[in-house]
Amino acid sequence: MTWVAVQKNLFDDPSFVTLPERCQLLYLRLMCRDADSHGRCGGHPKVMRPVVIGADERSTVEALRILHLSGLIVWYAEREADQLGRRAAYVQISHWDRDQPQRKLSKRGPSRIPPPSDNHMEAIRVFDEEDVSPIPRWEAS
Repeated sequence: MTWVAVQKNLFDDPSFVTLPERCQLLYLRLMCRDADSHGRCGGHPKVMRPVVIGADERSTVEALRILHLSGLIVWYAEREADQLGRRAAYVQISHWDRDQPQRKLSKRGPSRIPPPSDNHMEAIRVFDEEDVSPIPRWEAS
């Protein structure tokens, strides 16, 4: 089992405690279960959905959107779709390096998930509220 550090004042932070409960649960899942040693994980709503029993894909998109807009995560997606029109989406937990013990950061290997960059776009532009599908729709920038 891998241990992660959660900032001590998270449960007193207004940006966290004022979030809807499903967003708080999703954020804790991302931090404690899904994130790699760089604070990154997959961010497709179909993968994230099982965190809250009874959640549908649309409510998961909304929870990810709220977390992204609150600044707790960066939700990003590939700019270019693959041959089938699918686009990979990812999550980067904001301030991950600040909150993790330095000894852990010095021992971590490379991440299999690319960091947010100019080659990516905000996932909220890919997964809009009107059309949540297994193959995210591309919206021209």
